[in-house]
Amino acid sequence: MESLRPPRGAHPSVGEWPPDKQWLEMGEQMVNMRGLDMFTIVGEFSACLMLGIHLGGEDEETHRVWADVQRNCGDWGPRIVRSIVKMKMGDADERQLGDAEAYLLTLFDRSQHGPQYLRRFAEELRPAVDFIHSEHRWKRRRPVHPADTPVCWAWDAWIMHNKFDKVWLVAMALHGVCGLLEHYKLKTLQAEPKTCLPFGGGADCAVDFANPESACREWVCLRPCMHWICRNCADRWQQERGVLRVCPKGNCAVEFATVHLSRRARPPS
Repeated sequence: MESLRPPRGAHPSVGEWPPDKQWLEMGEQMVNMRGLDMFTIVGEFSACLMLGIHLGGEDEETHRVWADVQRNCGDWGPRIVRSIVKMKMGDADERQLGDAEAYLLTLFDRSQHGPQYLRRFAEELRPAVDFIHSEHRWKRRRPVHPADTPVCWAWDAWIMHNKFDKVWLVAMALHGVCGLLEHYKLKTLQAEPKTCLPFGGGADCAVDFANPESACREWVCLRPCMHWICRNCADRWQQERGVLRVCPKGNCAVEFATVHLSRRARPPS
């Protein structure tokens, strides 16, 4: 849609966003790489998969969501920018902080077509959702499962590979938009799992991901399967097994695990 195209020069072109084909083909290996930082959202197999599903479509609900973003961007923008700078850029230098804040503000500036640009970025993630790369051919997406998301994982790794650059800032801004959409109950973003993967595979964990009152503040991402488990259950599982080698959800082999703060821990303020 031409109305969604920012004027030339206002932001990087669409062609500057994606990783190259070789990078995209390595998504499945990337989740096995220790020390490789990936863009993650608690409870999701892939952060970029989630953003593409909820913000990159052409359906009526997505149009309504972006109308809400357009209408509220003057209020939401500064809140999201403050949250990103404060919570996600603790290791940035003064120049990076200044550049990031200035650029992020343009993403919520209607006069600079910032919201349209944010939406186009989400649309760029949509092909990673609608198609999967398999045997060097693009095939129609099967039901969402970790094995079906190597392209999305490649995007997740690419975004963190470019930390503090514009592609990273746009992804963080979209994540902030999701947080406020949920906070104001403008859109429900379904996460997987809805509840903690319980210790021992039973039903003895009271953590309900969908309920902020009972939600755990620390979650463990098991790689390479990308399942999630609350910190308490992960500790109990590890005490019994000695080493967390098998995912309690699907008996997947676990190479390593990383701890993340819950996305439910307060919206941008």
